[in-house]
Amino acid sequence: MMVEILLLVLLGSIFGLGLAFASRKLAVQVDERVAKIHDLLPGSNCGACGFAGCESFALAVVKDPSLAQRCNQSTSESRKEIGRLLGIELEETKPKVARVACNGGSKLAFKYQGVKTCAAANSQMGGVSSVQVCVSGAWGLPGSMPV
Repeated sequence: MMVEILLLVLLGSIFGLGLAFASRKLAVQVDERVAKIHDLLPGSNCGACGFAGCESFALAVVKDPSLAQRCNQSTSESRKEIGRLLGIELEETKPKVARVACNGGSKLAFKYQGVKTCAAANSQMGGVSSVQVCVSGAWGLPGSMPV
């Protein structure tokens, strides 16, 4: 019984030391600026900069500092700090805000008075606006998808 316990302790110690050695030997060196820039970004992963997310954007900015202006969501304080980390001066930009005009006072292009089904409504006027309305269920026609 004692031999088995000693054997398990010995094996555990050997594997633990092997893992510790491997983690140091095979460690991937990461530029500390990437993590700092990532922390300064808003973290919304919106993709407006053209990258998959804030982390890939931070990595690209460290490689090419001229890309730093692409983030529309960062605050002016964050921009200044990112510029300081990269050793460049970033321009001041105003935050961009999306304005949704759907049902916000816009005029209807036409009033559909035909057969009261989505299939019929989609065949009129190219179906573009009708498809969007039927999918959102806004018309309430038979065949509309509930919201």
